[in-house]
Amino acid sequence: MTAMPLEDVCLVTVNYRGTTGIGRLLESLTRLEARQRLRVVIVHNGATARSREDLERIVAGYPGRVEVWSAMTTSFSPIPASSTRS
Repeated sequence: MTAMPLEDVCLVTVNYRGTTGIGRLLESLTRLEARQRLRVVIVHNGATARSREDLERIVAGYPGRVEVWSAMTTSFSPIPASSTRS
């Protein structure tokens, strides 16, 4: 049997009032052999100023593709590109 090429994968996760879980998730994803095929989207919900700063720091240290979306009352808006990596 021939190995099938990996498809691109988009992992969507929610961050709510803390960044410990997101930090551990991104840390574990760095160990994937095919992480260059992975795009991570983090929906940042229930944000405090502190959690947003912590999340921006964590995302800046992740070597893969990641987007952070900030949840608003009825819509979502991306955190400025300066705090995301692609």
